Amino acid sequence: MGRTRVIRVAISLGCMALAVTGCQLKGVDVSEPGTMAPTRPTAEHERRLEEAMAGLVYEEDRVLLDPAVADEAGWATESQLLGLLSEAETLLGSGRAVGSIAAFTRAVIAAPDRTDPYEGLGRAWIREGRSRFALAAFLTALELCPDWTAVRFEVGNTLQRLWRLDDAVAVWQDVVDRDPGFADAHGRLAVAYYLLDMLALAEHHLAEAQALGGAVPAQLATMLHTGEPPRATVSRGHAAGRAPTDSPVVVGPQVRVNPTGGVGTADETTCIAIDEAPGQAIAAWNDTRTGNYRVGAAVTLDGGETWTDFVVDENDSFCDGMTAGDSRTGTLWMGGLDNDLGIFVSRHQAGTAVFDPPTYAGAADKPWMAAGRRPDDADSTRLYVTANIDFAYSDDLGQTWTSPGSVSSMYGIGHLPRVGPNGELYVAFWDLGYGVMMQRSFDGGATLSSPITIATRLAFWDIYNAPQIPGEFRVPPLTYLDVDPNDGTLYCVYFDISGSAGGNANVDLYFTRSIDHGDTWTTPTVINGDSDPPGDQFFSWLEVDSSGRLHVLFYDTRNTAQDDIAESAYLDAYYAWSEDGGDTWTEHRLTPASFNTGAASNFIGDYLGMGVGHGRAYPVYPFVENGVHQIVSNQIVWRDDPNIFTDGFESGDTSAWTVSGE
Repeated sequence: MGRTRVIRVAISLGCMALAVTGCQLKGVDVSEPGTMAPTRPTAEHERRLEEAMAGLVYEEDRVLLDPAVADEAGWATESQLLGLLSEAETLLGSGRAVGSIAAFTRAVIAAPDRTDPYEGLGRAWIREGRSRFALAAFLTALELCPDWTAVRFEVGNTLQRLWRLDDAVAVWQDVVDRDPGFADAHGRLAVAYYLLDMLALAEHHLAEAQALGGAVPAQLATMLHTGEPPRATVSRGHAAGRAPTDSPVVVGPQVRVNPTGGVGTADETTCIAIDEAPGQAIAAWNDTRTGNYRVGAAVTLDGGETWTDFVVDENDSFCDGMTAGDSRTGTLWMGGLDNDLGIFVSRHQAGTAVFDPPTYAGAADKPWMAAGRRPDDADSTRLYVTANIDFAYSDDLGQTWTSPGSVSSMYGIGHLPRVGPNGELYVAFWDLGYGVMMQRSFDGGATLSSPITIATRLAFWDIYNAPQIPGEFRVPPLTYLDVDPNDGTLYCVYFDISGSAGGNANVDLYFTRSIDHGDTWTTPTVINGDSDPPGDQFFSWLEVDSSGRLHVLFYDTRNTAQDDIAESAYLDAYYAWSEDGGDTWTEHRLTPASFNTGAASNFIGDYLGMGVGHGRAYPVYPFVENGVHQIVSNQIVWRDDPNIFTDGFESGDTSAWTVSGE
């Protein structure tokens, strides 16, 4: 792709005078779960957020006191203000965005002429995923203290989250004019000037950032010299259901995973399979067949040919399904979030569609889980659950749990656990900025490292707002990590902007690996094919099987020309694999036709999921056909796997659906 100018998407804040009245400030409940944001912004969440905001009015470029609280303003002494700020920071550090917004709001009202409450309020809004409100808070702090360069830098970052790139550049340039040693501002300018095709300025600021030790994307130097990021070799494999006889992998047609799911929306999939449970896999997702969010789940016992699905519980507060498996014992688990009782985990009864009664891991947050040996005992199994900044573990296959403990010393979202062959624990996450991050433990989670940077993103993203991709839905750029069970090599996939074409941002999948437990990482390379003009690739999920083969599932817009400003998006699901550690990839289109997300849908989930095991891959993803929302999968079978018959099917017959073709 040539180096073309990115046209700024002008997202006007308009007249954002949100006059949230009411003075119930000191009694606001701040005990909400520290979720990334609700799976879908529920009426209850919005009500609590409105309570937290009460007393302030948000305009385009400032935060004002609501007249209803004028008599309460300015009451705090210095020690009282410090107490309010300490409470707000504690809530923010524990991931409780709504509570921290409420506390920072009280601090603003208590001391409206002080800058730090507004700055903290801006950070809380970033955590909540509402960049427009954050921008107003940061600008108010900057108005009170024009020389506060760190806040000026955050103004630039927030403008770029809103994809107001020209405005962000002006602010970052002002930062380095005021403080030439501000390393990260030079790094942001290097990226922005590349995107704006101002290459001499990009080279200058890249050199400055590197000299000052600033955070810069490792691939940016290549991009400046060649006009595009480094790319892996990607070949096109057969489409689903059209496998030629010489293909090493058979990718079958779609199979519905939730056949009894009706027409309710379904999203945020997860799946697990392992070699030791042949033909068995468990999938889970958010399910609305009864009108409210619950955890839907399904089990296959025949390698993905058929699925038995059900709703986990009649409790309306269930969501965010998760799965895990243990190769030592052959155990599979499914779980999710019960907003009333915390994270639940149920053990699968092998060879059935039945699960044991749930146990509870304590925390109440968006969860993921993983299993593996303890570092001190090769004959042990430890099951980990991470819930953004908290984690717990079980040493008795999920019957009892430790108390939740802190995972991250910096706030972020999407904490994904993985366990290495010697019991190493890795937790990947997005730091809400430009960091693709990880923490690790070599003692079974007793201690965790400081956050380690896997890669530096080219672009800031907003949780709720994704103007880089067609369709008005959120696309949080989470970090996807896995580890080779043989040699411990770490692999990471994430999606990020890599340039533009025709005024539209180009989003690609980036891949990097580490052979030293995450101390160093290779330069990120793009691993997806594309179209001309390019489409966008996002919601990638990564798995490594027992043979070391890499598997990636993702959404793709390449097959339908569409602008970033489109209200809806036409998507396809793709599956890609690599047998050489990610240097070369073969990708397969899974969907028979592109499907429409629907205009102004606002939410299609935050991620996809896939399981691999016993010579098979089980991609699980939402698909819309004739207006019906489905959870679907494809039977993906490796013909040369020692666990599979040579023709690729345990039954010995693929003729029913395998034909020569594309």
